[in-house]
Amino acid sequence: ESDDGITWRKPVLGLIDFQESRGNNLIISGTDAHTFAPFIDSNPATTAEMRYKAVAGNPPHLLASSDGIHWRRLSDTPVIDSRDPALGRLGIGTWEIEGRQEYAICDSHNLACWDAREDAYVFYFRGWRNDVRTFLRSRSDDFLTWSEPETVTFSEPPTTLTQFYTNGVHAYFRAPHLYVALPMRYAARPALAPDTERYGVAEAEFMCSRDGMHFLRDMDAFVPPGPDRRDWNKH
Repeated sequence: ESDDGITWRKPVLGLIDFQESRGNNLIISGTDAHTFAPFIDSNPATTAEMRYKAVAGNPPHLLASSDGIHWRRLSDTPVIDSRDPALGRLGIGTWEIEGRQEYAICDSHNLACWDAREDAYVFYFRGWRNDVRTFLRSRSDDFLTWSEPETVTFSEPPTTLTQFYTNGVHAYFRAPHLYVALPMRYAARPALAPDTERYGVAEAEFMCSRDGMHFLRDMDAFVPPGPDRRDWNKH
């Protein structure tokens, strides 16, 4: 926690056992801790008990909180089923999970937010489409029931040379009719790391959108790995 964004303090919450102690700041554990992505709900119709919301886990579930500390699941049903036939119609590939074939989705940091322009919640999540890492979108009026996923389009389509590990999409607070995104992309080019067997660079990209469905990409790295040669690899 911080009052100014510069000086920080680590609260002791006493909620979760870790290494035989509750003297920590942990707020969530188990499968819901995987890719836990909370946000403050700016929907004017939301209640105090639902002020904080989150998507978490794979498959992703919906959570809510009144204080951002004590969380509860809203449903045992995931936001999207990894066996939903709609994903196949969009060209999402499959992989094997515990002996069964499922669509390759949500293995990354998946994000949701309130879209004041659409008067709805939106959810962005990763999917493997045509062997390329990209992301998709779903929409909800109440944060509980979600539309069939839609493919997001780009000014420069992602390829095996420039594909997305994460999406980093959020409504821009100074102009809520705009989306900005800072995805981490994998760029397939030689790394500068001393380990010559490594190939590829992970770097941040900047994108923007006026409708949340079509994004204009800036193909120059917004945050390059920096001058340290050891940072120039996909890990």
